[in-house]
Amino acid sequence: MTEVKKKRRESNSWLIDQEFLLNSDFFDLYYMQTLTRTVWNYLINLPIPVLSTWDKTNKRIYFSIGIHKRYFPVDPEVAYDDFITLVDLWTCQFFPHYEIEYDKEVDYTDEEIIVMVEEENINLNDALLRKKVIKYKEIGTINKIFMGTNNVNSDQFILNIDGDEFYRRSGTIKDPKPIKLFIKELRKIKESDKIKEYIFDNSTEISQVEKDIEIISLVYSGKTLFNFVKINLPLLKNYKFKRINPRTWKWGKYIMQTDSDILESDILKFLRENDFTDIEM
Repeated sequence: MTEVKKKRRESNSWLIDQEFLLNSDFFDLYYMQTLTRTVWNYLINLPIPVLSTWDKTNKRIYFSIGIHKRYFPVDPEVAYDDFITLVDLWTCQFFPHYEIEYDKEVDYTDEEIIVMVEEENINLNDALLRKKVIKYKEIGTINKIFMGTNNVNSDQFILNIDGDEFYRRSGTIKDPKPIKLFIKELRKIKESDKIKEYIFDNSTEISQVEKDIEIISLVYSGKTLFNFVKINLPLLKNYKFKRINPRTWKWGKYIMQTDSDILESDILKFLRENDFTDIEM
């Protein structure tokens, strides 16, 4: 086990300590034990050190990143994955990342091509060959790391570039680099263009992460389903919230069933109050 992984396990070991959990004074230990193990599995692969602590009085978990600290209440009506989503939406702002802007050639839209043909009186094929230059912002984020046990060549990380994810190995064939050293050196760099340059010069692409296109049927009901909608709105705001059957809705890759008219009404009200209007009844 690497030194970094060992320290992370020790600093957050309460999450998988059964004796600690039994004395946590939380009313639903079944939920608590599964939640804390889920949190532990999440933290162990983050590209930055995160310390977690339990607030016994207020029943919430605190997460600390350097001088930054935030708590999240533990509530059995929040699904385990949704709790992690809440935490990740906060922690991800501290992950190693870069943002660079450059000119990029792209195709004209169908509507723009039609206007071009009509106004410039040019051939459709000629219009289709034209490109336009736009200002494009590329955002790259290291969101997970995987530390090998004894072999530096098994140290890997996931780099997200504008929603596409890639497995990369820290270091190169000529210069193998442990992930611990790779991240340590990377965190010293502040300029976005230098961060991108360092990542690509000091790591090797292995493969692209296959996108999950599987439709997921949620089994949540009541407040748990409402909390799912509330928590995941930032991630699903670009997808239509579409009714496909009475009380059955599709949102991105998720299918959900509202088990009462009140729940359905409250979800729709919440979405509209938060400026989400792409709802198809």
